[in-house]
Amino acid sequence: MEKDTGLRRQVEVNKRVNQWWVTTDSGNLAQSVRYGARLLGQANGKYAMKLTSEKKLAPSLEIIKVAVLSWESDVAIDAASNNLRDGFQQ
Repeated sequence: MEKDTGLRRQVEVNKRVNQWWVTTDSGNLAQSVRYGARLLGQANGKYAMKLTSEKKLAPSLEIIKVAVLSWESDVAIDAASNNLRDGFQQ
């Protein structure tokens, strides 16, 4: 929030994050998306995307970013949030 006007503005900053991928036994990469400690489901109920090389990481992260900014991932986030919440009610 700006002190002078009281208006909020969205600012994009670099942030160090944990690695979202692992190398499989076959040498491919498996990239997953998490909501906290929970894996978010992707298309067809899968929890990871198969990438053939590290060169594909940056473009796939851009696709994820676009999906988050366009609210496409809200269904998966809501499901993960509800599952987390349900775990506290038992």
